[in-house]
Amino acid sequence: MVFADTRSAGTWYLLDGHLRLEALKELGFAKVECLVATDDDTYTYNKRVNRLAPIQKHRMIARAIERGVSSADIADALGLQVESVIRRFRLLEGISPEVAEMLKNTPCSMKVFDVLRQMNAVRQI
Repeated sequence: MVFADTRSAGTWYLLDGHLRLEALKELGFAKVECLVATDDDTYTYNKRVNRLAPIQKHRMIARAIERGVSSADIADALGLQVESVIRRFRLLEGISPEVAEMLKNTPCSMKVFDVLRQMNAVRQI
């Protein structure tokens, strides 16, 4: 995603795709097709994506299941496998409440919780 510099003809600002650009440079590409942004929003579009922490996802799924929504319906709505919904529902099993509180707003891999489950509560903290 690029945006034209209005003060300098032929100059473009890269709004999104920085890693892709670096990969293309390494592969020797001199030119590449781009999407042209017509609005100067001066931000990378990915910054507008709301990413939820795993514990936030867990709480949303748990609340839906408590209200009677089936894991199959949740999986269908979110485009996930039923097993993935169940895994998110059981995310905090074996996790210390103190650790859950510390990680409640932290974006991290769900694998972190698999590792934490192998530790006792004091080690988790």
